[in-house]
Amino acid sequence: RARLRVPLHVHRLDAPTSGILCVAKTKPALINLQRAFAQRKVTKIYTAIVLGRPAQSHGFINSPIPMKIKGEKVMRQASSEYKILQEITLIPSNQNTEHNP
Repeated sequence: RARLRVPLHVHRLDAPTSGILCVAKTKPALINLQRAFAQRKVTKIYTAIVLGRPAQSHGFINSPIPMKIKGEKVMRQASSEYKILQEITLIPSNQNTEHNP
């Protein structure tokens, strides 16, 4: 294995929204990950906690997102599939849940 002295930046995932970094620790991993991103073979899965509820429990969001290509701002069509995995009910902090006689 051709281990790198320090992990190297491979790709910045969804920079306009999350900015999560993908890094490689070995030279083969760096090459393979760069190739996978260039060929758009990477599938990204996110878990989110949101306030409110979508109208449907499963669906797609299709919306353009801003990107910079060679210093020029352009809009690129993006598609995201979502599904609700779990719902929780929050009790507002101003409500007392204890019974006071």
